[in-house]
Amino acid sequence: GDARELVLRRVTEAMITRRSMRISRAAAVGNDAASGASLKDLLSTHVLAEWTTQPGTAQREFLTFPHHLLFDYAGARLYIPPEAADLVELLKKEADLLIAIRPSIELHYQRLWHRDQASFWDLTFRVIDSPVNEVGKLLGPSVAALHATAIAQTKPLLDCLKGTARQAVGVGALQHILATLLTHGTSGSVHQTPWIEFLDDATAALIAPIAYAIRPYTIFLSEQIGDLSETNRRHVGVVSRRLLTYALADMEKHSLLAVGGIMAVAKTAFTDRPASIEVLRGCITEDHLTQHGYRTFPTLARQAPILASADSTFIRDLYVAGFKHHDQSGEKTTMLDSQILPMSSNRKQDYEMGLWQLAEYFPKFLDLAPRLALDALLKITTDY
Repeated sequence: GDARELVLRRVTEAMITRRSMRISRAAAVGNDAASGASLKDLLSTHVLAEWTTQPGTAQREFLTFPHHLLFDYAGARLYIPPEAADLVELLKKEADLLIAIRPSIELHYQRLWHRDQASFWDLTFRVIDSPVNEVGKLLGPSVAALHATAIAQTKPLLDCLKGTARQAVGVGALQHILATLLTHGTSGSVHQTPWIEFLDDATAALIAPIAYAIRPYTIFLSEQIGDLSETNRRHVGVVSRRLLTYALADMEKHSLLAVGGIMAVAKTAFTDRPASIEVLRGCITEDHLTQHGYRTFPTLARQAPILASADSTFIRDLYVAGFKHHDQSGEKTTMLDSQILPMSSNRKQDYEMGLWQLAEYFPKFLDLAPRLALDALLKITTDY
């Protein structure tokens, strides 16, 4: 076994060094005459093969792997250093290895995930905390995203996020994990991973980097809420409410976060109706509408059909508060931030878009809750 491994290691290293899938037979044997017998064994068992030309003629003087998966696995086992620090140094020195032997590096991560979780996370954090190319930093998190089956497997990342020394590294890993989950979002199995429960744990004490990292995936999960288990629905509801609560506490900094939070809370409102409506009420206070209504009110108005089934009383209050407030500001706002086709609006137009949304929905609200709809209408017209 050792003798055959020595030949395979020699072959693999030579191929990777030369960035070629074939090497000379002499390079495989080297100066070790005894390697001939091991090479013969590897050829007879089809681990290695003689190079075949396009017409199908075998060339004995050149060797290759008969299938690329064998080469990828050989690279993972025989070329990639077992120590995390050594692998990081190798990737720093030879950045193109991330392209040349990417499948081998990914197989190495997968092997660590299933055999040595501590080493897996150590390598993942080290790579993210190094000047290795971003393509390389994605490999570890993508393996974790797609292979995690239990919440305990995510604990090292949770500890990293809750600490202070390597918190930025943990946020980087989380961003890559959630990006991978978004990319594979159409797969039903992804919804059953422990990462949804992980988000509940990770947002218990929310900070800005984590809030912005989870925003896209939280919105995605809220849109897929019907496909989730009952437990995961509750987790997404909790995370959504925390996201919006955090954003509303400092709207000057987090207005974009609030818009996403409103959509997520509306779509998950049924998971905890009282808690969801309580958070959303923070968006219809006179103070909030005066300062930030042009940003949040149109989004909230678009969610009226969803929220009406959760709490019709809130929709009545949304109508009254929305039409009672008047934003006459002509301050410029950006609709489409593009250098090719920039589009702008102003605060008054943005706010009135929300009023238009509510006016369009009113006939349906009248059918759903006639007493509340008429009550809202009377208060609005009286004020007008």
